[in-house]
Parts: sequence; C-alpha cells; structure tokens
Amino acid sequence: MKVAVTGKGGVGKTTFASTLCRLYAAEGRNVLAADVDPDANLGLALGLTEEEVNAIVPVSKMKELAKERTAANESNTFYKLNPEVSDLPDELSRDVNGVKLLVMGTVDTGGSGCVCPEHVMLKAILSTLVFRKDDVVVMDMEAGLEHLGRGTASMMDQFIVVIEPGARSIQTYERVKTLARDIGVTNPNIRVTADPVFLIDGIPEAEARALLAKSGAAEGARRLIGVSLRPARGLEEHLDALARFCDGIAAQPGAGLVFLDMQDPWDGQISRRVEEKMSAKACRFASRSAPEMMGVIRCMDAVVSMRLHTLIFSAKQRVPLLGIVYDPKVSAYLQMLDMPSAGAIESFDPDYALGQLTALLADLPARREHLERAVPRLEEAAQENWSIFTQMLGGADK
Repeated sequence: MKVAVTGKGGVGKTTFASTLCRLYAAEGRNVLAADVDPDANLGLALGLTEEEVNAIVPVSKMKELAKERTAANESNTFYKLNPEVSDLPDELSRDVNGVKLLVMGTVDTGGSGCVCPEHVMLKAILSTLVFRKDDVVVMDMEAGLEHLGRGTASMMDQFIVVIEPGARSIQTYERVKTLARDIGVTNPNIRVTADPVFLIDGIPEAEARALLAKSGAAEGARRLIGVSLRPARGLEEHLDALARFCDGIAAQPGAGLVFLDMQDPWDGQISRRVEEKMSAKACRFASRSAPEMMGVIRCMDAVVSMRLHTLIFSAKQRVPLLGIVYDPKVSAYLQMLDMPSAGAIESFDPDYALGQLTALLADLPARREHLERAVPRLEEAAQENWSIFTQMLGGADK
C-alpha cells in the first residue's frame, strides 16, 4: 500500500501523514514513513524530539554515499542512473513508535531539474519504496510531485492532497492535480474528508501531568489555561497586546498559564517573545507527538488558540476553547462548534479577549456538555472517512 501526501504548507499535511502512519502501525502493519518535504517535520509529528530530528542527516545530503552508489567520478560527469539502493530504506530508517522513518530531504533544483548523483539516488530510493509490497509506505511530500517519475507514479495507490478552504490552498491542489496528470495519473477520485485527528487518543492523564510538571507547570494551580500562538501576518504589531492578554489570564483566580507550542520551533519563537513582554510567569510545553499534545490539552481547563489544530485537539478532548482568528478557517470552525472568538489578530483587543475568556471560564460545565454533544458527529465523520479510505486502498475496514 503506497500513499503520497502533499499540499500547501501549514494545512496539516504532516499531521495527516503521521496520523495515517500511526493508525496503520496500530493495526500491526509494517509502516515506512518517507519525509520528502524540505521542511522535514514528520519526525516531530511521530514523536521524536527537536534535537533528535536535527541529528538526522537527510539522504539527500549524503554526498559520499551518493557517489559510492552511483560510481560518480570527481567531476560528476559519468555515473549510474539506476544505482542499487534497495537496502538503503531499511539501513537508513529509524524506528519511531512502531513506524520506520526515512528522512529523504530534497536536492535544490534549478531550471528543468537536477541530474546530480544525490538526485539520482533520491529518485532511485523513492522508486524502490513502491516495490515494498508487504509494507505500507506513506510519503510526506512538499507541494508537488516533482520527485515522482512517470513509472513511480503509476505504482502509487493514492495521492492525497491536504487543503484548507482558502484560495492559495486550492491553487496548490490544482497545481498538484496538473502535475499528477503530467506524470501519468488520470481519473482522480476526489473526496472531501474529515480531519483524522479526531481518531487519535491522548496519552494517559498521569503521563501528561508528569510532562507538564517537567515543563514547569505551576504547582497548586486550581485551573490550567493553555495558550497556543503561531506565526501570522501582522502579528508583530500585536505582541504587546497579546502579552497584556496573557498577563490577564495569569491573573485569573488560581490560574496557571501554559503555552502550548503545537509546531515548534515556530510557535515557540512567538510564545517566547510574548512571554518576554509579560509580567507574570508562564510555562511552555512543546509538542513532540499528537498523542502527547492531546494528553496535555486534556489537563487544561480551557484553551485559547490561534492555531486551528490546537482548537481541534481541544474539542477532541472536550476542553472548552476560545479562538483567536488569523484566518477565516478558524472563524468557521468556531461557528461550527458554537465556541467563542477572542477577535481577529489584526485588530486584537486584549480587554475584549479577556472578557470573552472570563465568560467562558464562568460557564465551563455547560461548555463541556455542549462539546460532548457536538464532537461525536465529527468523530463519526472521521471514522467514516477512514473506512472509505481503507476501502479505496483495498485494506480491511477497521
């Protein structure tokens, strides 16, 4: 079973790919996850630390290995175009929570493409992966299919383009569809699916609280309030306002503030800058895997978030949520769940946002009950779409 996942950055592509890997691994399948995105984050999503991910050398950077396998001469004038690489996926992959992770990387190309030994080896390994008939192979790719040749593409079972309801994301889908057609993929079967995150369970509460304690969560706090920030256009102008808002959160009776860095280091860079401007103290938890973040969010009494996936995780855990809108998709999600908004980031008012949070905290039991009624239909949709997906791939319905 061979799946290529692509899409515009920031839409949850890697979250989708890692979730797919975990679900198949949980079924006892042999899963190989190939990270072919130049911004390689699949390792983080599968559970590695940032330090562990940074220590991995992508295959595309293994110049000496490429020369050895392609028998390239010093000037790279002559070398094999079909090197023997069938042993490399197992040799170079790393086991992460039952999934073999192979960080491919990319080779910078210009003009009509690169024909250097590294690129030849990279494409040869990708071609080899589709012949692993006993394995589930999931390729987390950048917004394109340039690494897949016509023969490799014909061996794929599915191309999945993860998009959001925005113009740029849809343009990416159209581009990928055109590229797929150019390399021999015809008659695309287009389906709109629910977010598979609704199928994930968090780690046990005891483990999550131990992680929070290690992160410095305030001991004795009667309630924990999570705050998830992310890079966004115009955010620089509102860092002071966000710091005032976070100070207001920390000043709530018995409250402890926890920054939830869903996509580190980017989210962490923002939360650190806000914390530097705060008077109150806060702690920070950086996500290493979806189940870990799910478990930590379950320990929160409420969550305030710019990042959509943090809001999704919160709903999954029935934790009342307050959204800061940086994109229409956040507003649409809040409306769908009938959850409050702290306003748009481009006109962020800390006093208004704090008033919305205060109202949310005063109504926590009712908000939890509302999520108990609203979320199951999303979980059912995710399960239904998983069933459709496995049927499309010829797998057994879970």
